[in-house]
Amino acid sequence: MGLQIKNITLPNIDQIYPSLYSILKRCPYEALLAKAFQKPLLPYSPNAHLGNVVHECIRLILTNRIRTINAFQNEWDVLIKREEKTLRNNGFEFLIPIKRNVKEYSIKKMQVQAMLTKSSKPLPSVGKGKVDFNHEVWLHSRDGLIVGKADLIKKSDTETKISDFKSGHIFDGDNIKQEYKDQLFLYAYLYNEDQGSPPDVLSVVDLEKKEFVIEFSMEECYATANEAIRLLAEVNLHAMNDHREKLAMPSKSNCQYCSYKPACSYFWRLESDEDDLFLNIRGELLSFREFINGNLTAKLQCEGKEVLIGGIKGLLKEKFTGAVGKNVELFNLKRCEDSTRFNVINTTMLFEASKI
Repeated sequence: MGLQIKNITLPNIDQIYPSLYSILKRCPYEALLAKAFQKPLLPYSPNAHLGNVVHECIRLILTNRIRTINAFQNEWDVLIKREEKTLRNNGFEFLIPIKRNVKEYSIKKMQVQAMLTKSSKPLPSVGKGKVDFNHEVWLHSRDGLIVGKADLIKKSDTETKISDFKSGHIFDGDNIKQEYKDQLFLYAYLYNEDQGSPPDVLSVVDLEKKEFVIEFSMEECYATANEAIRLLAEVNLHAMNDHREKLAMPSKSNCQYCSYKPACSYFWRLESDEDDLFLNIRGELLSFREFINGNLTAKLQCEGKEVLIGGIKGLLKEKFTGAVGKNVELFNLKRCEDSTRFNVINTTMLFEASKI
């Protein structure tokens, strides 16, 4: 039968880190569900897993830990295997190998590899005198509520720079994305708390090895930290009192790539976009029909009309046949020209209807 998502007790979040702050601002309920379930309920896009590999290779190249094509190839393979192990552990073997499930896999790899030819042109130096390079440095606030691991901290006799590496788009229109600014403001706050002195420069570095300096003041860094602490306390209070409706912030942009939709009833309040090629639907699974090739077509009672789900095979076939007569939720279906027909794809998942 289909997987059943039971109502869970919302956990307490003990510490906040820069990327978690961005999630809490976007949708606190997502962050709490992620901590409660530990593993994603729906698969992340393979592009996200490739992004992890790209980010790590950028860091290793820019810090001169990868210097040759052979070293790059070896590290790339190791990191890809690590991401594929994560997919396997989460039960998403159907997205392995990553190479076959990401359209721009080869292009991304070539872009990162090309950074090696630019290695003779290092990132702008800081200050004067001897420069110390510190990679993936853990920083802590004095109260322990905020922690973070900075990609790179360069320190000279006269200047300290904190740099964050990004593999995706850095700008939102003409401005650097606010979430990237917030994250670096928190790193600056943490550095001052941890080291007793503020950094002088904050920057974001992209896949082309371009560096973008972010203007800041320590006042706004501490204001961001105070807001993060306030938000953390507010979220934990709502979680303790089980005020889920105050934590969930459903919207198309927030929910589109969320891996915890099967545990969130608030997601279903959104109206589906008729232009979307991939949809999520729910209803009563009425029956199924098996064809000579072994594939199934299932009939679903959905919002007062019957719809057909085709192309069901493999492990998903067993879940469909075991869920007849039950209310189910289906994620990642491909729309057909006929509005009453859908096809499953390799990321389609079936769950018993959420009671949350």
